[in-house]
Amino acid sequence: MPAARAQAGPDELLYEEAWQAIDSGELARAHAMLETLLGRQPRHAGAWLDLALLNCQRGDFAAARRILERVEAEFSPAGPLRELIGRQVALSCRQTPRLGWRLAGLTGYDDNVNLGARNDRVSLATEAGAVDVLLAEAMRPRGSAFFESWLEGVGQWQGLEWQAALLTRRHADASDFDLGVFSLSASGRWQGAHGSGRGLAQWSRKRFGGLDFLDAFSLRVQWEGAGLGHDLRPAIEVGLARHAFPSHPEFDAWVAESQLGVAQETGNGAWRAMLIANLDLARGARPGGRRQGLGGELAGEWRVRPGTRVSASIRAQHWLDAKPYFGSFISLRREQSLWQARLGIDVDLGQGVQWQLGWSGRHSSNNLPFLDHSGQGVHSGFVLSF
Repeated sequence: MPAARAQAGPDELLYEEAWQAIDSGELARAHAMLETLLGRQPRHAGAWLDLALLNCQRGDFAAARRILERVEAEFSPAGPLRELIGRQVALSCRQTPRLGWRLAGLTGYDDNVNLGARNDRVSLATEAGAVDVLLAEAMRPRGSAFFESWLEGVGQWQGLEWQAALLTRRHADASDFDLGVFSLSASGRWQGAHGSGRGLAQWSRKRFGGLDFLDAFSLRVQWEGAGLGHDLRPAIEVGLARHAFPSHPEFDAWVAESQLGVAQETGNGAWRAMLIANLDLARGARPGGRRQGLGGELAGEWRVRPGTRVSASIRAQHWLDAKPYFGSFISLRREQSLWQARLGIDVDLGQGVQWQLGWSGRHSSNNLPFLDHSGQGVHSGFVLSF
């Protein structure tokens, strides 16, 4: 054994083993090794580049581009090296485009499928005095087990990433709330001297209870700037969506959203904190008319061990209607405080198989108490990538 090889440290040996795994076609094993190495040495530029090219080989072009953008931003390679990286990426990721598929089957339980009201008796203040209201049984929370499946295809063409997805959710005890969603999207990324960005266009159709419920088209632009220190970067996101309801056109609306905050990416994950402003412009006679909201969101994803990732988010918003919810009968404008949270665990089992476990929760408080609701759900299942 050569002296240099004999004196190699554990990280150098791990790097060499990752290359041996790549040579033998064990891409998932090599991926886990490189992630472990980068968790210990986040400034290992060579390992970052190898991980990007490995993602290209596995068909995860979006992850490869994110890593390469980070290499360019944090390590500032010289011109010739930058050109070499670009040619290698073009060869691995663009000139041999592949179509990747993901298929999932999940089971779970939601304790409030219909967003039913927390209280069945409410008292409303009207110009004629207090009015006590007893809500119908159908407006109370309904819980149900469900089975959810989705199929997703991702490919590249003309420098863009294209995606088609089909999702269905079937409820055991609430079939009138069964859900089906079909979506098409295209996204592109760019890298500039002062940061990186991403644009996304998406169309989706949602069926609810067996009926066409919503057609939506949205445009979003995301941008992250140069570092502010401590690996923090400014982050901006703006979006505009058109919502059309075939059965209730009076609810059709344009929805605008802007977000401003900071983001950080480390060797073990990434997180961002954002302030949010919304404007929901209803076209017709929707109760309350136009809505505006302010809020914030904290979201992140972390690799806790090779092949195991934890993601979480919490979002809080306060909404205010422009007009009284019930016209002249009740002159109150609706105010809503909405909290949403999510926690997920993904574990790579090898051979393109991933196990998922997730929890989500929602809590809404209103000055019109019959609209108050809370709910939470859990799910677990497997995702197959091929």
